Amino acid sequence: ARLSAEARLAECLEGLQKAGYRVEGAIGDADPLIAIDDALCGFDADTLVIVTHPPGQSNWLERDVVDRAQERFEQPVIHVIAHVGVQAPV
Repeated sequence: ARLSAEARLAECLEGLQKAGYRVEGAIGDADPLIAIDDALCGFDADTLVIVTHPPGQSNWLERDVVDRAQERFEQPVIHVIAHVGVQAPV
């Protein structure tokens, strides 16, 4: 699972860099809220972006991760729904 996550991260970062964004990424804890906590210890983010699969396909949405993050963290949370196979405009 970790190798798969690392491959997805590398692909995502590459795409964002090609689009002109300065980005960094790391694989975090399996619990997304713990992963956010850990990341904020080393990076003072001003906004949190949480990307999920669409409703009905997202374990994180079923577990209310976005709502829980909005309640738990002081930073604004942006929720992006990923659609597999759809390429975002650059």
